[in-house]
Amino acid sequence: MQKIAFCLMILFALTATTVHAGAGHDHAVELTQTQVLEKASGFVASIVEKGKLDDSWTEIKPQDPKENSRHEWVVAFFNPAEKDNDKQTLYMFLTMSGEYIAANFTGK
Repeated sequence: MQKIAFCLMILFALTATTVHAGAGHDHAVELTQTQVLEKASGFVASIVEKGKLDDSWTEIKPQDPKENSRHEWVVAFFNPAEKDNDKQTLYMFLTMSGEYIAANFTGK
């Protein structure tokens, strides 16, 4: 009986570790909306520092983040001072754990 119990414990230990193995799992902690807004604002400031956006973007407050169908955070920044209407809204894409993916003016 002890041998059977020991074998079952070994079998359970081996299968329990392999069930969670594999690629494609994001084990990072997901951020709150407040944390996402802070991260996105920091990324906008970084883009401004690199000279890719006008300084006026640093004063723009982000809108509430939304989760898209690819399980990414999308944060929009609306800048009414931007003369080009097609570039008044900047969309920032972040992973659920807050890592920068991309930014564009199309939202796609």
